[in-house]
Amino acid sequence: MRTIARMLAVAACTMWIGVPMAFADDVSDELAEMRALEEQMQGQIEAQNEQIQHQGQVIQTAREQQVESDERFGVSGISSFLQRLEVSGWVAGSYFFNFNNPSETMNIGPGGFVGNANSGVSGNVYPFHSNHNSFQVDQVWFALEHPVDEENRAGFRFDMLYGNTACSLGNSLGWECAGDNTSQLYVNQAYVQYLAPITGNGILIKAGKFATLAGAEVAETTANFNITRSNVYNILQPLNHVGVLGSTDIGETGFSITLGMANDDGNGFAGGSDPDTNAAKSLLSQLAWSGETVGAAVTVLWGPSIPGSPNNANGLADLVVTWDPSERLSAWLNFDYAWFDGPGPTQDGYGIATAARYAVTDRLGVATRLEWVRTDGAMWWAGTTTDTELWGVTGTADYALTDNLMVRGEVRFDQVLKNGSDAEFFDNNGGPEGNQTTAGVEVVYEF
Repeated sequence: MRTIARMLAVAACTMWIGVPMAFADDVSDELAEMRALEEQMQGQIEAQNEQIQHQGQVIQTAREQQVESDERFGVSGISSFLQRLEVSGWVAGSYFFNFNNPSETMNIGPGGFVGNANSGVSGNVYPFHSNHNSFQVDQVWFALEHPVDEENRAGFRFDMLYGNTACSLGNSLGWECAGDNTSQLYVNQAYVQYLAPITGNGILIKAGKFATLAGAEVAETTANFNITRSNVYNILQPLNHVGVLGSTDIGETGFSITLGMANDDGNGFAGGSDPDTNAAKSLLSQLAWSGETVGAAVTVLWGPSIPGSPNNANGLADLVVTWDPSERLSAWLNFDYAWFDGPGPTQDGYGIATAARYAVTDRLGVATRLEWVRTDGAMWWAGTTTDTELWGVTGTADYALTDNLMVRGEVRFDQVLKNGSDAEFFDNNGGPEGNQTTAGVEVVYEF
């Protein structure tokens, strides 16, 4: 009996021990299967990632090939053209009042035009704001440019404007601006440009009509401290040239050099015109240097201007110094010496102007300009053959109403001593005055 009992006890223990062992074996098998499944899924994920990366590389390569094909064969030339095209411009209008209150019945110029009283007898002063007590459209300016760089070496520039400034730029005397000046059209620049890979920095070549190298002020109203231009700009400097121009930076020194050749206009100023008035050509040259806060440029324009007289030349030596000591203060100084070696005695003129602008706040700025010009009267002024002196002072305040809209106010005083007498400006009786004071407001929307 004891033997049977022992056998039953051993059997019972074996059953209780065997069941857990069997269960443990089943769990181990399931864990092994799960690990195998996990390794399989991980492999599939890695394969999918590799496939996605490969597809991305294929798409990127296709895009690069498409761009290269477009550039080579011009398949999407219009799209590429528009992407590189830079469009800018502005609309500017003004009102000016002359405190001499000149009469509207004055006889100015051969046609007896009226309304250009601010410009004086000669028409050389206030060429862009010649009308007294009058509203006007100054400039409707459009500029298109394809800039050049090492990746896009070919481009162009085109500046076109309407308004009173366009009329003044297109005519030699202010009184010639008659009729609807708002519709007057002028092309200020139109040239092809190419960045030639000749030197380390390349040589920028312009061919066509381009703005002159000389002067601190320009025709564009938005690029000047004041509304009106100085008489150094009005009397001594050319506007633009028609020819070819090449410029390059000299290493990393801050120096640059520009050389060119243009048509000579034959009117006593080194410059260019189209059509050409004689067989001579003007030489254009400039050496410039730019530092962190100071810059300087020396420009010399020279060329024979009398048809059939290659030894008679006119020219201009121009110096511009700029100073920007801080983000709020900017200043410039401009000195000019112009000469005209005509069939008669050599005539010359020289002048100096300086201006500064201080940003009182991010929106408000104030500027002032001082100037002095002396010339041989027969070359620049009507009714005199002797030296003429002209003094001027201008004060301007500008305020940005929005990021695009600016309003400016200006007061200006000019004093002229011509041929020993006062005979340039007008009063209410049409008589000569030696000085005049004007005040004006300009509104500019820039886009």
